[in-house]
Amino acid sequence: MSPEQARREYADHRSDIYGLGATLHHVLTLRVPIWDDDADRFWTKKREGSVDPITPAERRLVPGPLLNIALKAMAPDPARRYQAADDLVHDLEAYQAGLAVSAHQDSLTETIARWHRRHGRTLWASTAALVVIVVLGLLLYGEKIKEIASWGSPIVEERFQQTDWQDNWSVLVGGWDLRADGWLVSNGATASTLTYRHRIDGDVAIEYEAMMLPGAPPCDLSLVWNRDLDFSPWNDPSSRPGCIVIQFGAHGGMYSRIIAGDKMVAFSPVKPESGVIHRVRVEIVGSRVAMQVDGRTLCEYVDPFPLPGGYPSLYGYLQGKAFRNIRIFSRILPQKVPATVIGDHEAQRGRYAEAAVEYEKIARAHQGAPIAEEARYKQGLCEHRLGNLDRAFAVWKDLPAGSHSEPVELARIDRLFSDGDHDQAASSLESLCATNRRDLRSVCAAHWCEYAQALISAYEHHGDDRQLLRYLDLRERRLASEHLTDHMVARALNSLGRFDETLSRFPGQPNECFEALSWSGRIHETAERRHGVTLVLDALLQMGRFEEAEALYPKEFADHNWRDLMHGEINAILARNPTHLDALLAAGRLEEILAQKSNKRFTRTAMVHLGRFKELDAEERDSCAALMAQRRYDRAFEQWGMDVPVYMWPRHALGLERFIRGDHAGADDLFAVPERVRYRQADFILSHYAIVPFLRHLAGDVRAFERARAEVESRDRWTYGQQPWFISRYLSGSIDEAAYLAQPIRLYAPANLLLLRAILHDRDGRAADAMTDYRSFLALPSHRREWNVDPVPQRFCEWRLEQLGRKSP
Repeated sequence: MSPEQARREYADHRSDIYGLGATLHHVLTLRVPIWDDDADRFWTKKREGSVDPITPAERRLVPGPLLNIALKAMAPDPARRYQAADDLVHDLEAYQAGLAVSAHQDSLTETIARWHRRHGRTLWASTAALVVIVVLGLLLYGEKIKEIASWGSPIVEERFQQTDWQDNWSVLVGGWDLRADGWLVSNGATASTLTYRHRIDGDVAIEYEAMMLPGAPPCDLSLVWNRDLDFSPWNDPSSRPGCIVIQFGAHGGMYSRIIAGDKMVAFSPVKPESGVIHRVRVEIVGSRVAMQVDGRTLCEYVDPFPLPGGYPSLYGYLQGKAFRNIRIFSRILPQKVPATVIGDHEAQRGRYAEAAVEYEKIARAHQGAPIAEEARYKQGLCEHRLGNLDRAFAVWKDLPAGSHSEPVELARIDRLFSDGDHDQAASSLESLCATNRRDLRSVCAAHWCEYAQALISAYEHHGDDRQLLRYLDLRERRLASEHLTDHMVARALNSLGRFDETLSRFPGQPNECFEALSWSGRIHETAERRHGVTLVLDALLQMGRFEEAEALYPKEFADHNWRDLMHGEINAILARNPTHLDALLAAGRLEEILAQKSNKRFTRTAMVHLGRFKELDAEERDSCAALMAQRRYDRAFEQWGMDVPVYMWPRHALGLERFIRGDHAGADDLFAVPERVRYRQADFILSHYAIVPFLRHLAGDVRAFERARAEVESRDRWTYGQQPWFISRYLSGSIDEAAYLAQPIRLYAPANLLLLRAILHDRDGRAADAMTDYRSFLALPSHRREWNVDPVPQRFCEWRLEQLGRKSP
């Protein structure tokens, strides 16, 4: 039994590897690896993975490499064991063949003896040939040295001990404090960046010491690499197109990763420790990006094209991230450069058509040479990125067998996936994942993540989970040890509504755990679990717990306009920022939003509020918001009825129409909310928590309001910014109007109060008062009632006015 199994934690195939190691240990030493006569002490040791020490006698009797293989397989931390059974078998076979094994570091004597046993016969026969080779090598060295680049001394050494360091470094985002001991410490409310002002060409290595100061919130001690950079203030280097973010301590200091463009391409569960000085080295060599921390390589990524020069930026998130002793090395540029250098230059700048032309020239000029094969592959890759898939595969068809076969096969699988041929795509990907090559498995994992993201999106829009489940099964069978896939598996589980599984299997994925808690109505647990400052702050803001957020994180909270917006203090926001889109919308200054043309979503919303549907483009005219505002409910349901964020919106509208026609059972079917979408809805709160209970009351359910309140009390205290809680308490008479208007999310509370008061009057038979409030609600401009134009409360009010009017004398 592995330590994680003894602790009743999630176990994977590495627990089986532990069992193999324990069996080997038992065979070698003729005793169990862990024992204690006291049961409590035994289970403590078992949970810790504390193997009983090897005795000197056992070391004399058992070969050291073989014993170390068993001990490596039994490492307490699963990440330090063999990551695949094939790796364990490989070491055993290597030992049997007299070769070195990864679990054992040979002494010099052992190395020489083993080598001589295998190669002694040919040693002396090869000596004469070696002399000839050395002579020829010396003759060729003068030419070869022109092709080799080498690391020189650091071109930059920054210790922050002089006052002129800002001549070479720019603070684009956030801020820094310089301490007397040479530590530069971030003081920004969110990100703080420090960018070297001079472009570095060629291969580069950046070394620095970094530390999360004791008591500071855990987060990034990272580096960002940009090919080009605008040095204007607040131009965040980490959000530039094409940047590479090498993160040590991402998402609240939970893990490390590399992001290229907008995709995670490498992952490590290693994270920084508070108060510990870490030595970080980032190398960008040719196409390869690698992050080393304290001498250990955590993440590697290989780009299809060589990476050009650029600008490094230190990146610390939140206060208390300290950096010092920065050293930058640049490899001396070789006198000879690859023939593909011009094509590489064009490709790295996204000019793929020009790059393809250059690669084709090289391929024709060097037919039959390895450089021609590389040029052909890159030519096809450029055509692929241009969307010319037939042309790309035609170019690759001429490549010799085995040349760039894996990336070409992955491109073929990409095409099968995009064409919807999932039988062939999944089968081919699984075959490729069966490799023992870790670099190829990592690339397969990255492609799997792209497929999973597309399938999650498709499921959230169309509701068909068959292919998503298929690819999840493939991952469990072939890629479970690739941590790069963890975050996407967790996202998929959340989308499927399997929230508890996310929380139990992936506690190290804070964003996805936040989603799981939020989407299951348990957002308050985010604050209790302390999943990083950013997520806790977001949770508190979403719950309307503004005072608590400000008390815990005063500096971070000061950067938010959320409280002022939710409190309806629109003028205060616009005084600080006259172009704030949310505030302009709430103020009804819709023409100013249209004049900005800065945000497509806000432009569409303003157009809908103004009723200018004909001015929307075809895509926007068919959006759910535009269709609903025009009361085209059937079309909205057809197009968007399975889309998660608006799942209930057309259902509420169609359910109301059925109720009006007397089909109460049919309406109730449409009002039912699936659990996986319940806490992810837009334009939902008034309809679900106020109108639907009243309709059920009208249908004869005298306990409808009581049940609605019980449901809110039991599970919805903090959801939707506490709005359901305040609605249910007002409708039940537990709070008065003043208390209702004082709720945290009060931007639209005055309008909502008119509708709620009308419902109470209507329920109690006070028709005249109800009609007055229904009319007052309808008289409000649409931007005063809700962010979107929501026809459900409007249609409800119109119907009730019609019904009550018929009853009036």
